[in-house]
Amino acid sequence: MTKNRDIALWIAQVLIAALFLFGAYAKLTGDPTVVAGFAAMGLGGGMVVFVGLCELAGGIGILIPALTRWAALGLIALLIGAVILGVVAGGPVAAVFPGVTLLLVAAVAWGRWMRVVS
Repeated sequence: MTKNRDIALWIAQVLIAALFLFGAYAKLTGDPTVVAGFAAMGLGGGMVVFVGLCELAGGIGILIPALTRWAALGLIALLIGAVILGVVAGGPVAAVFPGVTLLLVAAVAWGRWMRVVS
């Protein structure tokens, strides 16, 4: 792996971790705006906590080299759900941010998997 690609992957991983850890904090502390957003999509408080725990695990795991690939796969699954729910509940525009995030996480998963394969 080239040094530049490794640096780019680490930068992406730190950004992904920050995004998901901030999101997890809002969900796990019961931020009223987040809870209301989930309620508007027909999802209860249990789903808020579940997604928050998934985001917490993914945000931490993406920074641990032995777990990066697996955390990325878990986040990809979570983001596929977010994109689908965004399209169904809010239209295509609501799916843009999770879709772009999905592409970034998929790039990290691919980059780290290629490191193992090569």
